[in-house]
Amino acid sequence: MVRDPVDIFCSMERNLRKAKLRNPGLVKPEKMLNTSLEKRLDYWSNSDPVGLALEHLQDILRQGIDQQMLFIRYEDLCLHPQQALDRFYAYLGIESYPHHDFNKVEQITQEDDRVYGIFGDHKINSKVSLEPSQALDILGKSLCDKIRRRYSWLYERFGRSHS
Repeated sequence: MVRDPVDIFCSMERNLRKAKLRNPGLVKPEKMLNTSLEKRLDYWSNSDPVGLALEHLQDILRQGIDQQMLFIRYEDLCLHPQQALDRFYAYLGIESYPHHDFNKVEQITQEDDRVYGIFGDHKINSKVSLEPSQALDILGKSLCDKIRRRYSWLYERFGRSHS
């Protein structure tokens, strides 16, 4: 699954803001660490989980390993779920299952989100849909553009989302 980095960083910032006073240790005013949105974006770009995942993805692309993998864009799964799953079934060489109800998805897995702190959010919506991007409102145009420049290799390979 590949998601637009702009929306990933937007989601991280939204979760941090939702936590309000429950500072997970990320922001350290006394050391001037991650005290601004731009600093937090730089931090997330160079740390686990986001930075590490994107670094691994870039390495996979550089080595050509991506030719042996199936990538499904998050946006495509949300907008055209049956088509995305049909690609997945074809990749596995199994028959497609055309009877999914994308308006009534049941969550059967349970994650202990406490492990992930304020960034743990593994509750799924019962309806598959693409929420409008809030990146421009949360991050602003200049930071969205900075992210797109930083990860231009990802956009070149997978295209750009609707944000």
